[in-house]
Amino acid sequence: MARIDNKVNSWVERLDDSVGLWKIGWTAVALAVVIILAFFFYLSSTKVLYTDEGFDVAQIARNFAMGEGYSTHAIRPLNAFITDSVVPGRLPEINHAPLYPRILCKWFQMRKAADDLSALLLSMIFFAAGIVMTHFLATLLFDWKIGLMSAAVAGLSGALLSMTLTGEMWPFVMCLFLAFCFAAVYYHKMIIRKGKKIPALIWCVILSLTVVLLYLTNYLFIWLVIPVLGFLWFSSRRILHPIIFIVVLAACLFVPMKRNYEVCKSPILAGTAWDLLLDTEVYPERNVYRGVNDETKSLKGVIEFPMKHFPAFAHKITDGVGKMATSCANDLISFIIVCFAIVSALYKFRSPEVNALRGLMYAVFPIMFLVFAAYSVSVSALIIFAPLLAIFASKYIALLLNAKKLHKIYTNAIVGGIMVIIAMPLFMQIIWKTPQYSSTEEARSAEQYFTSIPRTGAQGVFYTDDYCRAAWSTSFSAVLLPLSDADIVRLKEIGMPVHVIVLTPKVKEYSTGEIWNMLYNIKVMTEIVNDRQKGLNIVRKEWGEWLTTQNITEQSKAAISKYLKTKFEDDYDRIMRQYAVYTELRGLRAQHAHPLQPEYIKVFFID
Repeated sequence: MARIDNKVNSWVERLDDSVGLWKIGWTAVALAVVIILAFFFYLSSTKVLYTDEGFDVAQIARNFAMGEGYSTHAIRPLNAFITDSVVPGRLPEINHAPLYPRILCKWFQMRKAADDLSALLLSMIFFAAGIVMTHFLATLLFDWKIGLMSAAVAGLSGALLSMTLTGEMWPFVMCLFLAFCFAAVYYHKMIIRKGKKIPALIWCVILSLTVVLLYLTNYLFIWLVIPVLGFLWFSSRRILHPIIFIVVLAACLFVPMKRNYEVCKSPILAGTAWDLLLDTEVYPERNVYRGVNDETKSLKGVIEFPMKHFPAFAHKITDGVGKMATSCANDLISFIIVCFAIVSALYKFRSPEVNALRGLMYAVFPIMFLVFAAYSVSVSALIIFAPLLAIFASKYIALLLNAKKLHKIYTNAIVGGIMVIIAMPLFMQIIWKTPQYSSTEEARSAEQYFTSIPRTGAQGVFYTDDYCRAAWSTSFSAVLLPLSDADIVRLKEIGMPVHVIVLTPKVKEYSTGEIWNMLYNIKVMTEIVNDRQKGLNIVRKEWGEWLTTQNITEQSKAAISKYLKTKFEDDYDRIMRQYAVYTELRGLRAQHAHPLQPEYIKVFFID
């Protein structure tokens, strides 16, 4: 009898082992297919950087690799005025945290190439790592089937892949955020198991370290401290754990915060603190970067801004949250998945760890949404939430299907149909190879021009509206066009005088009353300033050539000529009033077009 029992037990153990190996095999194959399809999507994309954030992070990483330290060649005038240590031609970096540029620097050095392809490839690698981590987190919370479904939902999303291929830091942050979730889950596991006080304390420290890494990737993640402290207290009911969390956080962040204080007197958020003013009615678009005034020159003015200009700030928050919510519903994974994820938030799961993580996310999601909106963060940041949305939506879909008790064939067909809907943009991209970023002719002109500059042997500092692209493409210093003549004078005093002005189509986003917009849009600007009659003659000549091509009566041509002459007079008066303010632009002369200067690029020199 004992022999029979032993044989039965042996068979059961073998069956368990084979089932375990079968699960591992299928998991490995499924994850490999998802990741391979994601890389096919990458290979069929344009493989170029195209966002200011992507350009900025890449050139900071290149500066690290070239031994220039934690610095930037993309010069925001505001940064030049609020930093104490200015090296002619470059500034200490205060808008981006150092961790991701450091990692990208090492990647550049490994590949021995600092280019768009390398930056985007690293983003894809972190995205692939995030998909694998999504599977393991879902398996930890539920089971391996939910893990596979979650990984497929996130990994096959063409929208999510498009947001990944920008060269920005967010795929890396997604991995760190998943590590943060792992630490929170394991901490709660140890807390609810009696006699596991030391492991719980270790996971508390690990949770603190994940917040440290998130902060060193983007300073705004310091706001995670608020929900995490609540999570630690409600999980353990011990004051010791929140205290340890704060102590570890403070010890790790003392050096970077000290550096930030020394550079710009903003120890916690560094230059990111000034992003609070962006995209408001007081400072439209990103104009706050282009100069300094009594309100922006100190951190005190930034802190007081929400109270001093509450209606403008509140309008920015509502617009920002609405924009992110719309992007989350339309662009993040799939509208179907987002709907299921939202509904799942109202469902109480059996696992205490799952409910604990869900409770933590109840605080994290709203806080980070508000923070991202308040500091004008790109909607690409939303990809950090995609894995959790995929996990909870997948589980809720599985619960609904199990409750219906459908045949396995129908269940698999429904799941497969959802996957097809999610993956459709990905397959269309792979098959038809539609550019993931389709640049306009104007944008291509800027790309061609800045890429060509290093081959001309040109040197110095550029003043340009497309400063991030210029700094990355040329490796020279590029100053964002200042708001006023006083700002130009201040830049001159700190060693960055204006000699070359490069205007691209982006300058059309500026106010029509700005000198830079007029320089770009009015073809004979320099002739008008130097000789009114000469400028009028040039304009008349162009009018005459244009009118000869029109099939209209002589009377109509005369009326049009009269209107254009009146318009010229009005424009001339407006130009002269604006130009007279900019004494630093005296001696302005236009560079004659040459093969390396596309039609949409205007270049000016100051004698």
